[in-house]
Amino acid sequence: MSKNLFCDICGKFKYLTIPHKCPPKWQVCEYDEEDVEFVDVYADTAEEAAKEFAADYDRRNGDFDIANGDDVKIKVQSVGGDRSYWLVSGESIPEYYAKEEHEPF
Repeated sequence: MSKNLFCDICGKFKYLTIPHKCPPKWQVCEYDEEDVEFVDVYADTAEEAAKEFAADYDRRNGDFDIANGDDVKIKVQSVGGDRSYWLVSGESIPEYYAKEEHEPF
């Protein structure tokens, strides 16, 4: 897929709204860690920013702790300075497939 389909600023698919308008920028970090730098996340709400940060946290971490049931405390700050705190959890949902066989095994 062409990189031109995604906004260079927010990383969102550009053609969901035409003309494209980036969602608001939030600054997000893991709350338990000291001396952690905020990460910029573009989302419509603080809750969406917390969930996007959590999904990226799981991808970067590689162990998918949140998807496997652990909770992570996250601080979300608007550019204006308003802060909110979120306890983010998730789940991994397995997908199963069945294919009919015409002969017994």
